[in-house]
Amino acid sequence: MAYTKKEPPIARQNWPPLCVAVTGILGCGKSTVTGLLARYGLAVVDCDLLAHNVTAPGSEALVRLSRALGGHILGPDGTMKRSLVLDMMLSDQHARHVLEQVIHPLVLEELDKELRQFAAHGEAVAVVEVPLLFEVGWHTFFDINCLVVAPEPVCISRIMKRNGVDRKTAEQWMKLQMPLEEKEPLADYIIHNDGNLDELQRRVDKFYHYIVLGSKGGLNAQVLS
Repeated sequence: MAYTKKEPPIARQNWPPLCVAVTGILGCGKSTVTGLLARYGLAVVDCDLLAHNVTAPGSEALVRLSRALGGHILGPDGTMKRSLVLDMMLSDQHARHVLEQVIHPLVLEELDKELRQFAAHGEAVAVVEVPLLFEVGWHTFFDINCLVVAPEPVCISRIMKRNGVDRKTAEQWMKLQMPLEEKEPLADYIIHNDGNLDELQRRVDKFYHYIVLGSKGGLNAQVLS
């Protein structure tokens, strides 16, 4: 799948002075990393959660999606069948385009609100978990872009366990994202999540100390070990 540079639709204004993005392929452990950073008292927001919120039952976004993609994407309770929609994204370029056009601007609008609120409350640093950070071009918003990396077989196993899907489906979902070899040159920081939780904590500790310095000077693309 080819990716092209996309210009973010809004300008960064009235956000915390230092904004950090955490991204990575499915199953890499980026939520664990942001969770560990939150323990330091850093303000954290998850774009996946924002996407769930803007597509809640009865929302304008979900109405638009059901009209464009068909009512079968909705469950009996009015929620979006997310696994079905992911499968449609894999097989139907039109469906993928519709989802991007409907959901991404709304998520960005909600993210903007969250970060403005953080700034209004005096937060100096904000950490944002963005699954498709580089794919949608949002990395230009952030002062530090952190890429969490884990071995692909481990990621696939995590996806299978977490989402209750078979290996083939997990592998197909992985293909929706930009390959790691294209993401790595765009990252300011790379955290390898290839050990146990204690090892990851140690690497996140180092990343936290880097964040509080508030500068990337001389440390770009450093692999935390």
